[in-house]
Amino acid sequence: MISIRNSNYIMNTQNLVGDITILQDKINRGIIGNTVYLMFYLGYDIYGCFVFQKAKTYKEQGKIVVAIIAMPAKWEGIEVTKQASKDFTCLKPFIDTFFIFYRDTFEEDNPDVYKEYSPIQLAINTFKLPLDVVNHIENQKGEIIIDEGDLKTLFKSGSFSAVGMVQSNQSDRIIDMYEQLINSPYLKHMNYQKCTIILLSFVAGEQYPIQMDEIDYCTNLLRNSFNDDVDFIIGLKTDNSLGDMATLYGLFSFSEHALLSMS
Repeated sequence: MISIRNSNYIMNTQNLVGDITILQDKINRGIIGNTVYLMFYLGYDIYGCFVFQKAKTYKEQGKIVVAIIAMPAKWEGIEVTKQASKDFTCLKPFIDTFFIFYRDTFEEDNPDVYKEYSPIQLAINTFKLPLDVVNHIENQKGEIIIDEGDLKTLFKSGSFSAVGMVQSNQSDRIIDMYEQLINSPYLKHMNYQKCTIILLSFVAGEQYPIQMDEIDYCTNLLRNSFNDDVDFIIGLKTDNSLGDMATLYGLFSFSEHALLSMS
């Protein structure tokens, strides 16, 4: 198992010191409120298993433990996939919710990443979007505030999560952002019918504000794609630096057995 943690800890593998420093500089969020983020790059056994113990300790302290996990790509071989699945099973009791990513997706989108970066640097690149999205929502201030209680509801509601961030300045921006969001690689392996809660954070400038009928339209589109019983948490923020651009951040919570594939 290879495990990556976004706080300070000691690893004995000398040639990884530089990568660990990069990791801490890039993604060190520490503990935000009552939420702890642990990052796992599963399928290898060369980096130790300190994170599992950390997850167990935080769980016992009553923290909300969120794991951001990268599963192996198919080209990495069956043994790596089997090991990752075992690690995943061992991890589940100590985690409230997961963000699951498959490295195939990012190879397709950006194959140069695999040539240029070491595994830990690759993890930084892979996890940048979900960390940025969650950090935005946790620090959001606007007309409607999504607070830590909303995130707690989301993270405690299911086993798996997905994340997306999209932008548009088109006249039909809601349809455009919806289509971008629904085609997000982070939703690729999820069973939409298992979705329980969708948290949406809309951001736009004062000259191009998000209208309530646009929010209703977006939620209806998503409800039709997922299921009629899905609950929505909605946030709205004004940011004049966006100009005519609108941004939509989404967090999706799924129940048990929502993953369509583990390979």
